Amino acid sequence: MKLKKVVASILTDLTRAQAASDAYSREIKAAYKEDSLLRLLPVPKAEIKEIKLDLKFAFLKADRVVLYEQPNYQGRSQELLEGNYTPEILKVRTNENEMSLKVSDGMKVTISGESFVDSADDGIKTSAIIFTEDTPKIVFSVDIFKSIKVEHISTNELTDDLETLDVEILTDELKQLPESVLSSISITLNLDSI
Repeated sequence: MKLKKVVASILTDLTRAQAASDAYSREIKAAYKEDSLLRLLPVPKAEIKEIKLDLKFAFLKADRVVLYEQPNYQGRSQELLEGNYTPEILKVRTNENEMSLKVSDGMKVTISGESFVDSADDGIKTSAIIFTEDTPKIVFSVDIFKSIKVEHISTNELTDDLETLDVEILTDELKQLPESVLSSISITLNLDSI
C-alpha cells in the first residue's frame, strides 16, 4: 500500500468522524428542545476542534544490500548490513574490475575508489558512486575499490518519494522496535476553520 493512500485513508476517517460528531450534536439539540426539563440546561456539544496525528512507520524490509563478485548478480555474494566495509573485510572478491549490487528500498550504498566508470553518465569517471537501487553492472578502472558504505536513507531524503513509498501496516511490530529505527509524519488539523 502506498504511504499517501494510508494518510488519505486516515484523513477520510477523521472527516467522517467530524461529520458523525456534528450529526450527533444536532440530534442532542433536537432532543433537548423537545424535553421540558432538558430545555432548561445547556446543550452539550460534541465537536472536534483540532486533531493531532503522529503516524509512526519503519522500513522493516529495507535493510538488505547484496554485493555480487560479477555483473548481473552472478558469482559469490555477500549480504552487507549497515556500516562501512573495506576490501580486506569483504568475503567477495570482484573479478575483472566489475561487480553488481542489489539494494532494497530505503537503503543507500556509497562505493568509493580511485576511479569508477559511471555507466549512467556515458562513461564519465568519478571517485564515488551512490546506489539506491539494484545495479547489474558496476565498473571500476583500478584493481580495487577503497570502501563501501551501507546506510538507511534518511527521512529527509525520502520527502520527495513519500507519494510512491510502499508501506505495510504492522502496528504490533512497531511497538517492539526501538524508537531509534522509527520515523514519523506529524499532521495537525484545525477543524475550526472548516
